[in-house]
Amino acid sequence: MALLAVLMIALVLLRLIVRGSLGIDLHYDEAQYAVWSFLPDWGYYSKPPLIAWVIGASRAFCGDTTFCVRLPSAIAFGLTPLLIFAIGRELWPYRPSVAWVAAGLFALSPLTNFYALFMTTDSLLLLCWSVALLALVRALRDGGSWWALLGVALGLGLLAKYTMGIFAVSAMMALALMPQLRPVLLTPGPWMAMFIACVMFAPNIWWNASHGFPTWHHTAEISQAERAGAGIGGLFEFIAAQLVVFGPLALAAAAYGVRRGLAPERLPVDIGPGPILRLPPMRLLACFALPFFVIICLQAGMSRAFANWAAPTYVAGSLLAAAALLGTRLHWLVGLALVLPGLTSAVAYGHESLARAIGWQIERPLDGLRGWAALGSRVEELALRDKATLVVDDRKLASELGFYAGETGRRLRAWNPGGRLHDHFQMTRNLRDLQTREGAFLIVSRRDISAGLSAAFASIEPLEASLQMPAEGEPQALRVWRGRDFLGYP
Repeated sequence: MALLAVLMIALVLLRLIVRGSLGIDLHYDEAQYAVWSFLPDWGYYSKPPLIAWVIGASRAFCGDTTFCVRLPSAIAFGLTPLLIFAIGRELWPYRPSVAWVAAGLFALSPLTNFYALFMTTDSLLLLCWSVALLALVRALRDGGSWWALLGVALGLGLLAKYTMGIFAVSAMMALALMPQLRPVLLTPGPWMAMFIACVMFAPNIWWNASHGFPTWHHTAEISQAERAGAGIGGLFEFIAAQLVVFGPLALAAAAYGVRRGLAPERLPVDIGPGPILRLPPMRLLACFALPFFVIICLQAGMSRAFANWAAPTYVAGSLLAAAALLGTRLHWLVGLALVLPGLTSAVAYGHESLARAIGWQIERPLDGLRGWAALGSRVEELALRDKATLVVDDRKLASELGFYAGETGRRLRAWNPGGRLHDHFQMTRNLRDLQTREGAFLIVSRRDISAGLSAAFASIEPLEASLQMPAEGEPQALRVWRGRDFLGYP
């Protein structure tokens, strides 16, 4: 474990170096989470609160910088392979190679290496899922405080992302396939874990109820659950994405591991206080890999699913793949399964430098993340000149300027004459709710909204500020106005 920890620290440092060399500012989702962290709460419009809390703690530790906002993700993706290793050592105490290969498969996967560059809810979900699975294995063996740790991990996981609830589906599948586990339900441990998780999650339910359940509505909206008919094409597209994010060989090995797990297992592990229970490790892991994957596949077929939505599958999936690969006589497959994803990640990290070196002209998708800090500084300068309140009309600008425009960004207001509630800024920062309406306003938009502004302010004038918003292709020109005394929406 000590050697693996050293390797993970080295990998985390490498990722931080790569991230720094790319010169990318925050994605607008990351910036939004960072803005949330300035005002800790039990919930936010589109996500549960854990990501904002973690970013807030990181900012308190090292400052209001892009590096500090993303630091928790780098740490989480460094810890998760260690937890996978620990799970492997628990389930295969006499086969440490399974734990080593599983940790390597997860750490080197394109999924991990790509998302480790950014601050996402998946980084926290994967960490909580891994802790919960390790706690469950130890609780079934030793009981005691491991049940409490399981409850804490489940509660934090739900506060990171609602799909942590699929852990309960996996537990029910385990009970269905392994009747020897059912007597555990007669002990207080599982119920204590459930109680702790519910107590931790309850404030977010209360917050949603008091705000009209915005997070739940947003989750349904992005899932497009009402849009049926994506069909087999959406399903194939999602599965093809999984071949990329986890690696084709590793995914095939994990699928074979699930098949083996659903068949009788030759190598049981002894768990549980009292009478010895025989728990096949492959079967347990299949229960904590298959349901998540199937549920997201159904989502992909019915409407849509992004490639990262099935990420927790690969906690147990890495262990299943490792055991399956090591169970063959073709040991070179293990090396290939580790090297291929690593090479894919390396090419993804260095594709811009590689293209320049060989003279290729390629699209640079990361250009959409370069220039936000400079734009924020320029907007803050314009606002401070007139002591103006910043007003924006979409989430992307509100998120980026809310973080990069300093104190001006912290106090920004959302232009929302239609009264829509499509993001946290429209819900909590509506210009209509501003108490002091007199004074100067700096309005920034990608669109021409001058007609509405003329009716809403005592005076309005366009400014030639030459502001440009970063984009993947050509930067997009922004329109800027100076307003005086907000009269109310027309």
